[in-house]
Amino acid sequence: MQEILKNQTSHNVQYVKGNLHVKPTSFKYPNHSYLDMEDKKEHDLLMIGSYNRNRAFDRDLVVACINPEYAWISYPKGKIQKTGRIVCILEKVHPRTAVGCLIKRNGLVLLRPRDLKIPMIIINPKSLVRFHFMVPELYETNKTLFENYLILVSIDSWKQEKYASGKILSIVGKVGEIEVELRTILLENNLDISPYKEELLKGLPGSDYVLTDSDLQDREDWRHECIFTIDSATAVDIDNAISCKVLGNGNYEIGVHISDVTHYLEFLSQLDVEVSKRATTIYMPHKAYHMLPEELIQLCSLAAGKDKLAFSVIWEMTPEAKIVKNRFAKTVIRSCCQMSYESAQAMIDNPEKLWPTDFLDIKGDHTISTLSDIINRLFKLSIQLQKIRFSNGALRLDQPKLQISIDDNLSKKHRFPMPTNFYLLEKKDSNSLVEEFMWQANITVATHLHTAIPETALLRIHRNPNMRNLKTVVDLLQRFGIPLDIETAGALQTSIHHFNPEYNPAVNDRMNSVTTVVIHMCLKTMLRAEYVCASAISPSDLKHYALNVPLYTHFTSPIRRYADCITHRLLHATIADKPLPKKWTVELCSKIAANCNVKKHSAQLAQEQSIELFFTYIIGRADAFEISGIVSYLKEDNIEVMLCNIGAKFKIDLLEIEYTTATINYSMDYVPTLTINWKKPSKTQVIKLFSLVRIRLEKISEELRLKATFVRPI
Repeated sequence: MQEILKNQTSHNVQYVKGNLHVKPTSFKYPNHSYLDMEDKKEHDLLMIGSYNRNRAFDRDLVVACINPEYAWISYPKGKIQKTGRIVCILEKVHPRTAVGCLIKRNGLVLLRPRDLKIPMIIINPKSLVRFHFMVPELYETNKTLFENYLILVSIDSWKQEKYASGKILSIVGKVGEIEVELRTILLENNLDISPYKEELLKGLPGSDYVLTDSDLQDREDWRHECIFTIDSATAVDIDNAISCKVLGNGNYEIGVHISDVTHYLEFLSQLDVEVSKRATTIYMPHKAYHMLPEELIQLCSLAAGKDKLAFSVIWEMTPEAKIVKNRFAKTVIRSCCQMSYESAQAMIDNPEKLWPTDFLDIKGDHTISTLSDIINRLFKLSIQLQKIRFSNGALRLDQPKLQISIDDNLSKKHRFPMPTNFYLLEKKDSNSLVEEFMWQANITVATHLHTAIPETALLRIHRNPNMRNLKTVVDLLQRFGIPLDIETAGALQTSIHHFNPEYNPAVNDRMNSVTTVVIHMCLKTMLRAEYVCASAISPSDLKHYALNVPLYTHFTSPIRRYADCITHRLLHATIADKPLPKKWTVELCSKIAANCNVKKHSAQLAQEQSIELFFTYIIGRADAFEISGIVSYLKEDNIEVMLCNIGAKFKIDLLEIEYTTATINYSMDYVPTLTINWKKPSKTQVIKLFSLVRIRLEKISEELRLKATFVRPI
């Protein structure tokens, strides 16, 4: 198949290669799946039903054969969607495991997966015998008990179109219990949080380790410089620090100092291989599951007052934030302060204030006034860097982000994570300060690596959005009097910027909500950024669309991202003029990049799903309640409502309304329009995109899931 793909021409495309996107099974769309077409002007290639999906799972790397033209789907206005059938699975990305509840049907015991992208699974009889001994009461006549346990199953085969086959691996626990549901999230996303084996940690220095002459060899000594970290108040995995001093010519020497993890983590050692599999730290509201073993985090985290090894990017920068020159160096640093975002923000808000000495815990001879001066100098430079970035055509599409407060004392008392409140993440100037310099460091490293080792540099790219889908959004918004320019990322940024109340006082709360929906609609057309081996894709695809830079990578967070560890090794080899390891090839680089992509996406999903889970728990402790929202998506069988004040979105199944309290008509004449004719007493409600609606939120009985339904308008 690889040979066939290599030999087919762009004028005669019969086979399409890509990662499969599977739609969750529904009454209307049973097991539909898609592949992106290389020509982005075309609709995705559609595989209808399980037969044409041919045993492939979501995210698998597959090849599909395009069906003859008579089997394609025609849409209004002459639009065509090609259909196909998967003929080859090049790489099984999906782990072939599922979590769900057992049901009995027609003499069979089946697993109904929580993930609706996975087919029903017939359980192997031998596996059932083992299961009977694990939980004997589940085999009694109590059917409810039988269905209220979550089970982890491995999928062995998929020979029948309707059912796959598999065996039970373990019992996860009872449906609706927070710990069980959190474990399910990790299992469904195939994330490994098991402790590292003791034998892998042999040889790592202890927590009382003192740097040796060998550690310091060929390193610049920056321990006398005023270097500090800015992070969350509770952070333990601090992997970046910053410094700034005035040069004799009036310019600034800016240093971004990154923890030198790879000094202790040998390339392709047993520990390194295990770290590479995990690839990322998983952040959930109640806990961070770290990529590195705790011993290595303690060793590498840039704690204040302690000598630490770093890899530094150093610029000479003008007061207007123009970079005069840059260099890289292995260094030893001693951070003087572990500053929180809040304390840094206080200094930005009050630049002239005389701070009490106990405001910060400063190690060494540096003063709080010196730190305040440096923070404000860096803040002014970060504003300049941001202006340069956006004037060069960068794009930033921010959405409200729901956060959860966990009470540690209550959690200990109840023996499970206890959420107490929810709030929106507040973006501070101090956050932006750190981000701007980290982005600049990543760009600087990427540019150097691509010049030095263009074949095997690990880069992070962001492809152009699906312009066909984005154009559909633009056409729809135009009908509501909302013009968007999508010629470039910068043009789109300028269009949306116009509706930002921070810069346009004429924008009211209603328009602010509309803007949130517009950003959400644009985001849905964007592709995910991804890691790649530089020579494995076309040079024209190496750029980063959102940042609008030709080259980008990740260098600044090696404690929590394995891709950064790789970048550190590559950078060190180039500046030390050492040959790359013989095992470092395009194939290995591409393999590591692919795994980092999968794990990063999975960790992000786990974070979002756990926040949703805790939010559901908080709502579930109260009675069902009604709340206003704005329509962000409209289809004939479902509708999405966004609650802008809490950053949450809910899908509402219209079939449920249709068969209970109302009749529904859906029209696509000018703009998608939903007409609901409510019964008893009668009332007509017309809903379009951006309509304000009332919805009712309630927790589903015995499950940690929320259900949203429409409320009849007053």
